[in-house]
Amino acid sequence: MMDGLQLQWLLDPDAVDMVGLFEDFLHLLEIPPRGGAGAASTEG
Repeated sequence: MMDGLQLQWLLDPDAVDMVGLFEDFLHLLEIPPRGGAGAASTEG
């Protein structure tokens, strides 16, 4: 991922936000909690 971003940045540094794009990629890798976002809480 980072190699591809670096190549794009070398070709057009003003058009590529390497940090922002890599952060977006890292957010895509996050595994959602079991049961999904609408799961009932077991607390209380």
